[in-house]
Amino acid sequence: MRCQVCIALAGLILYPALWDCQFGPGRKKAAMIPINPDSRSIVLRAPVILLFRVEKVQAGTPAPVPERALRSRELDLTIQVLEVLKGEVDEQPGATVQVKVSQYASAISRQGSLPGVWTGQKPEPGVEYIAFSKVATRQSADAVGDAGCERLFPAAEALADLRLAVAEENSGRPVAAALAYSRSVAPQIGYLFAEYISVKTMDESLPDPPTFDAFAQLIETPNLKETPRSTLIHDAYAKVIDSDNPPKEIVYRFAVCLFRVLPSRKLRNRAREFSTTCFRASCA
Repeated sequence: MRCQVCIALAGLILYPALWDCQFGPGRKKAAMIPINPDSRSIVLRAPVILLFRVEKVQAGTPAPVPERALRSRELDLTIQVLEVLKGEVDEQPGATVQVKVSQYASAISRQGSLPGVWTGQKPEPGVEYIAFSKVATRQSADAVGDAGCERLFPAAEALADLRLAVAEENSGRPVAAALAYSRSVAPQIGYLFAEYISVKTMDESLPDPPTFDAFAQLIETPNLKETPRSTLIHDAYAKVIDSDNPPKEIVYRFAVCLFRVLPSRKLRNRAREFSTTCFRASCA
């Protein structure tokens, strides 16, 4: 009996040490957000979401890209992993990783869309980013690099917004409660949360009229920033237009919403055209 007690006490003493050996001291597992590769929300779509800080930058000399009107330069980055917000990687928070990425610029006066998630970014020591991986990987360098990273956001602009979306997804709240919560935190909402709550409300099809009314109320919230408001309007417009027979209650409610939030007469005329088109379609 005394031996069993001694073994149990030893286990209690050693358990934290064993945990630290396996997961690292104080290391937390990332939130277990489901991965939906077909989702319109990058928060749900990305297998890995990684917060990191740039420690060192070594920039190469720009050179022409063969057979393309582009110039590119390679950046050798040393980054420090700060937090894994979704998925799992082998590197513990605090670990440093070497990454090679490319930036592109037009070699002619005409400007078009340029390749590369790092194009347009200004990585400097101390700047923090959030990488949304498009590949399921356990290597931080793959999640951050050109081949594996789908989107890159400066943490100063997007981290608080992302945390709102992650917390809401983990809350398990039904859609009505999620929309009510969204209105209560409207000033903090950015693009990522707006995209996420739009998918949560109307992923495959239009919701029922009461739920759409709650979604419209979010769009109408006075202290909502313009970027998330535009995201919500765009998604609602696309869903209503793509519906074969949208309910008249939703068409009218969305038209009223547009009249309330769109500032200029020209835009309000578009809202009027939209409501007329949808009404005729619903009566057909």
